[in-house]
Amino acid sequence: MLSSGATIIAMVSKEGTTADQILSSVTGEWMVILQNTPALLRFELFSPPKQPSPPRAAHPIQEERFQVLDGHLCATIGDTTQVYGPNETFVIPADTFHVVRNTSAEPARAIVAFAPATRMLSFFEELMGLTRISPMRMARLVKRHRDAVVLAPPFAQLLGLLSHCSLV
Repeated sequence: MLSSGATIIAMVSKEGTTADQILSSVTGEWMVILQNTPALLRFELFSPPKQPSPPRAAHPIQEERFQVLDGHLCATIGDTTQVYGPNETFVIPADTFHVVRNTSAEPARAIVAFAPATRMLSFFEELMGLTRISPMRMARLVKRHRDAVVLAPPFAQLLGLLSHCSLV
């Protein structure tokens, strides 16, 4: 287990490659890390059905690419919402607010890639290690990883108000 609380396990992914680590979340999502270099973070994402919506977020310098393998993912990129199914790919440009989640009744699986990787893995390790999600915990996490993720209004304003508290 990482100091952040995220679980790490060694296993073989469906593609037959050995994964260095798996991160699991209280939301039921889990990710198998396939590649982590400064240029690229690539992982297999397993997403449970009927996920609640996370806050809209953007990654300042990272392009994010999803290749849906199984199930369906609903993506709102900017002001456009679309559902993607197996063998479909979509790209979220850097610095674009978005939300991606599984709204269907079936699990979904996708390959997700961030380029450049910067500190995205560190962000996900901490995010997946949360034992519960609260505004204060999210404020601390986003503050530590502002080079990897920024939140859209109104959540960003809430975190701004909370940042006047001691968040460290």
